[in-house]
Amino acid sequence: MTLFGTVVYEINRQLIQRYCLDFGGSIGIFCWGAIYGSIVSLISYFRKHKRTAQENESRVGGKFSYTLVGMGSLFCWVFFPFLNNDIPVTLAYSYQAVINCIYSMCASVLTAIGLSCLFTGKLNLKDFIYGPIVGAVIIGSSAAFITNTVGALLMGVGAGTTHFLLHRWEARIKWYFLIENNVLFLYGVQGMMGGLLSSIFVKLA
Repeated sequence: MTLFGTVVYEINRQLIQRYCLDFGGSIGIFCWGAIYGSIVSLISYFRKHKRTAQENESRVGGKFSYTLVGMGSLFCWVFFPFLNNDIPVTLAYSYQAVINCIYSMCASVLTAIGLSCLFTGKLNLKDFIYGPIVGAVIIGSSAAFITNTVGALLMGVGAGTTHFLLHRWEARIKWYFLIENNVLFLYGVQGMMGGLLSSIFVKLA
């Protein structure tokens, strides 16, 4: 899995470098990784196992797991803006990349929390954890090209809304074998949306 994935990743990276602008990795890292991981998950699921993934004793979360997840979410606030700032300084709008990423992450978290409170009447821990991730992933490819703060906020609102809708859909379909860790929704869908939106902002810039 590692050997094949590394080879295909490098081919994909060179194609993106030749034909796209993807400084934050929305397409080349997050979208690709989510799709490849989901394919591996499907292959593993449809192989014959003596027991299902839900019956595995390792599939149990506790308070320590939630603590680690919360720490990971805090790291996202620190590292994602700088990941999206890994761009040439010669780019005219490069200095706005970090602040645009932070705006998008804030808008995503507030939107997801607001929709959860509005439709369910309670706060959801996943909104605090996943909100900054989806906000950073969706803006990764276009953070350096957005010249108006409203654009970054709108991308964050779109990411938070999409996350909330997909999370509710996931609770209905219960495809644990495909979206156990929300990789496809968190990175695949948001990365694809970010890649498409980046082409719009590049043209506007």
